Amino acid sequence: MRIGIITLPLHVNFGGFLQNYALQQVLKEMGYEPITLNQRIMPKPIILQIKEIMQANIHTFVLSFIGKKRNRQYLYYHRTSIRTLLWKNSTYFYDTYINHTEPMNPNLDYNGISERLGLGALVVGSDQVWRPKYVENLSTMFLGFEHNPKIKKIAYAASFGTGKWEYCEEQTNECAKLAKQFDLITVRENVGEVFVNNFLASNAEFVLDPTLLLNKEDYIKIVEKENEVKSEGNLFCYILDMTEEKKQFIGHVEKQLGLKSFYVNIGENTRPFTKRFIKKHLERFQNPTVTKWLRGFMDAEMVIADSFHAVAFAILFNKPFWVVGNSGRGMARFESILSLFNLKNRLVDAESLIQKNVTEPIDWNSVNQIREEWKNKSLKLLQDILAK
Repeated sequence: MRIGIITLPLHVNFGGFLQNYALQQVLKEMGYEPITLNQRIMPKPIILQIKEIMQANIHTFVLSFIGKKRNRQYLYYHRTSIRTLLWKNSTYFYDTYINHTEPMNPNLDYNGISERLGLGALVVGSDQVWRPKYVENLSTMFLGFEHNPKIKKIAYAASFGTGKWEYCEEQTNECAKLAKQFDLITVRENVGEVFVNNFLASNAEFVLDPTLLLNKEDYIKIVEKENEVKSEGNLFCYILDMTEEKKQFIGHVEKQLGLKSFYVNIGENTRPFTKRFIKKHLERFQNPTVTKWLRGFMDAEMVIADSFHAVAFAILFNKPFWVVGNSGRGMARFESILSLFNLKNRLVDAESLIQKNVTEPIDWNSVNQIREEWKNKSLKLLQDILAK
């Protein structure tokens, strides 16, 4: 059976690529043929682009006029040629390791997609596919475009991303109707079970994120296949939102444990810079390879992160880690995965970073046993519903 996968658009997110890769590998091992529906990233309307450019550039002019930030460049939207350069490494992983369709516009191309592609099931997930701030059309992520009752509808490890219900009344009512059409709903956070039950009037099961369904050896194979070079340190720092407090904490850990920090982050924000400047300093802006990010976990003696998937991979690779709470991106994700593995003590907030005993050990035998148990439960749920 051919299975269509719908997830958030994939362009720069390491965790996003790897959860999709992992889910495809799992389905292949079950004997199915997965294909990801490649959602085209739709550009903002021209009117909105013009408005943003005018607002930003008036601000830039004023700052320059009064003598502040004289080197600040004027804002403009980069053309496809620049994005192609910036996303070259991400695109390579997507095209090489993930089976996907040609780029599609969900609003136009998804109707009748199961018949055109010969799909027997649709799977939405994983990642924050049910969080309004990241999704243009929630109906699409609840498979509202599929009207054939013979097509199985499954949500695997879908995430709302936060502990607060963010849907408006209209969205809640629409998604509640669509949720009832699913053959199986699974979520990757405990709060997701509550949301589905209380707001969508349906049932949901907790499962592991797809990345945790594979073993670390599965990821090491592709790192070695790509001949990824050894990292330049042993304290892997993956920080999405850097602050002075986080910098101080990283320095504190380096000093306490005698480690050398290194980073594998997405490229620097290009918006304030011109096309010529970006091309001249491409290494500052181009996203690293997905396998370089994976290599970081292989070489690390410790991990510091504010990212859900960095925590997941630190657990998978059995690397001691500290996660700095990232409330802007959703705390429920961290609290759920850390509670599952009895690792809530690894979550630190900005106020208590320096006071933390960074040598505190982790009982990896217990962690690995929990992962194995939930891996088997998660796989069985997926296998059983697809085999019906």
